[in-house]
Amino acid sequence: MTKLKKQSFLKGALIVAVANMIVKIIGALFKIPLTRFILGADGIAVYNASYTIYNVLFMVATAGLPVAISKMVSESAARQNYAEVRRIFSVANKLLLTVGLIGSAVLFFGSRFFAQRLGIPTAATAMLALSPCLFFVAVMSVYRGLFQGMSNMVPTAVSEMIEACGKLFIGLILSYLLLPVGKDMAAAGAILGVSTGAFLGAVYLVGYYRKTNKMLKMQAKENTLPLTPNRQLLSRLLRLAVPITLGSAVFTLASLIDLTMILNQLAGLGFDEATRKEMYGYYSGYAVPMFNLPPTVITALSISIVPAITGAIAAKRRELAKHTVETAIRITLLFALPCAVGMSVLAAPVLQFVYNDINAAGMLTVLSYGIIFVSLVMVTNSIIQATGKVWMPVVNMLIGGAVKVIVNFILVGNIDININGAPYGTVLCYITTALLNLAVIQKSMRPNYGLVFLLKTLVCTAAMGFAALKVYGWVSIYTGNTVALLSAVAAGALVYAALLLVLRTLKKQDV
Repeated sequence: MTKLKKQSFLKGALIVAVANMIVKIIGALFKIPLTRFILGADGIAVYNASYTIYNVLFMVATAGLPVAISKMVSESAARQNYAEVRRIFSVANKLLLTVGLIGSAVLFFGSRFFAQRLGIPTAATAMLALSPCLFFVAVMSVYRGLFQGMSNMVPTAVSEMIEACGKLFIGLILSYLLLPVGKDMAAAGAILGVSTGAFLGAVYLVGYYRKTNKMLKMQAKENTLPLTPNRQLLSRLLRLAVPITLGSAVFTLASLIDLTMILNQLAGLGFDEATRKEMYGYYSGYAVPMFNLPPTVITALSISIVPAITGAIAAKRRELAKHTVETAIRITLLFALPCAVGMSVLAAPVLQFVYNDINAAGMLTVLSYGIIFVSLVMVTNSIIQATGKVWMPVVNMLIGGAVKVIVNFILVGNIDININGAPYGTVLCYITTALLNLAVIQKSMRPNYGLVFLLKTLVCTAAMGFAALKVYGWVSIYTGNTVALLSAVAAGALVYAALLLVLRTLKKQDV
């Protein structure tokens, strides 16, 4: 009988990782010229304010459901109950279409209210342009959840690239054409490209499902196992999705905290609206995108690890689940540590190269160290959810969010620190959450990450950062920023890779 296409945990993670890197390159080709040549700091503030509200509704509508679908599908697939897999998909599809329509309607009719509450009334048009996106993302979520649960990461990867390409071409063209009308309308044009990209991604996934559904039907016909009633499937789907959604929403809540607290506190300090938009634009439009760049690759691990661990536990292979956890944490640290240090020591050259503007360098220097901990939070959240303790990430991230609120209140409200206090709140938020998550995993699964491995990786990372900083300093004396930066990055990468091999930090499966 023809088998449905599957990949191993690491192969699936690699597929999504490569796709995420391509998507991020496409995203950079979109966001960098949009910020640097079209919108500027004040225009990108409107774009980001619209996107933050959208992300809140997006998380509520779709964040937990794909993971819940993936978990339930992988459990049924591990028992070869493919008839139930199709039933789970059917129930989830009806639920997500309903949720997507409601979310789009809320954003469409509430756009003016949201924009006024945020203190940027001109963002209302951009929010209107984003409203259809929620429905298309809901459609994509159910298909991605199905394929991820079947350990087939290709549809997720391809749909993400299609979505990014639509945003790039349509968003930039519309933004450029609408710029003569004003930066607010240009931001709305860029946002409309996001909605169009989501539509194209949804069309691809629907077409892919139609091609592969025949094989799923064939396997479902051979099913002899009992089927769970639709009502029970819906109930379980919601019981899994709600805590996962709340846990994921804390990431977005952190951004919303930044948006509302920072703008209101800056207003309280006496900064006028134009200055507030510019200051927030530098933080959210210059520093935060650079901070968000490396963790998107870690998304591949967090997506792939849920069905891998769930399937291993369902098959009573606890040692395999434990080994998967150890591998995921190791790879996360191998990637996140050098990214964080490299981004921090080269913050000003990176911003000069990307935006030709280094006003956010101080914020990015601090914020970069959060890359380590946000990457750990993403992976450990998925690990904990896969083991069935779906409420623990919610509790841990709420505690991290509370830390962020307190730090923001103290630092951003200080006239001498103001916007420069926001990165400290973000970093401390993710440090708190990551440590709490790791404690939960250690208690339940007893993984052995290896102290020697951690020490070796830290040595490699420190040497890499030192080499990159020194090479930049030497080369920049004789050349411009671009050549010096590329030389520093190359030197740092070579030092890091060489030391990993010399100190025997890598294992075969890591490579």
